[in-house]
Amino acid sequence: MIGFEDLKWSLKSLRAGWVSGALAACVLALGVGVTITATSVLRVLSADPIPGRSNQLFYVQLDARSNDAGADASAPPPQELTWIDAMALLRGRPELSAAMVGGMAPVSLPGTPGTMLKARFTTQGFFRLFALPFEQGQGWNTTSDEAHARVAVLSSSIAQKLFGGDQAVGRTILVKGTPFVVSGVISPWQPRPRFYDLSQGGFQAGEEIFLPLDTAVEMKLPVVTGMECWGNGFSMLSNMKAATCSWLQLWTDLPDRQTA
Repeated sequence: MIGFEDLKWSLKSLRAGWVSGALAACVLALGVGVTITATSVLRVLSADPIPGRSNQLFYVQLDARSNDAGADASAPPPQELTWIDAMALLRGRPELSAAMVGGMAPVSLPGTPGTMLKARFTTQGFFRLFALPFEQGQGWNTTSDEAHARVAVLSSSIAQKLFGGDQAVGRTILVKGTPFVVSGVISPWQPRPRFYDLSQGGFQAGEEIFLPLDTAVEMKLPVVTGMECWGNGFSMLSNMKAATCSWLQLWTDLPDRQTA
């Protein structure tokens, strides 16, 4: 047992060296905090964003730069693809692939002020490829992509903001003043890290609205991407489909070697 004299001596020592004791406690607390933080970050970064399917999803890179444009043949290929390459690779397997780019979209309801939403312009395969959870409706189909349809998928938070607790599917919103029909609403979906598009940061907030890629390009909605141009690419930015610029991401599902 600790005697009175021992306790008295301990208190006396603490008063005499309280600065050293406080510093030791702070160092110990800092070490514990750093360890817990590092462990938490490691757990997040090493998590499987799509359990059971991550080993069959591939991000496609292709170097379309020409030597006469001054490209360094030894340099790694651009992070994104040109429109021409992305569409060529997408053609024939749209259900198993998705071309996409981040962007912004001005959205409103008829007769109300608009707000700028974080958007993803993509093709219909996106929703299946990444198994997005729908709480209402569904995504669009290949026909809608080809027809440049005015359809949209909303996040649950935006659907709640626009329509309250009412059914959002089938309702009309305005994107840049153009009517779009809501085809689906997704439940909260926030993979960490945001692996499918790291050009905007791995821990940014998720998209609030999803629109068909062709439709968004046709309407000249602003894109957010790590664009790289060569040749006369910058002079052709008014026509993103023809510009010699890499700006689109492409993901594809290759479940086995035969599919590849």
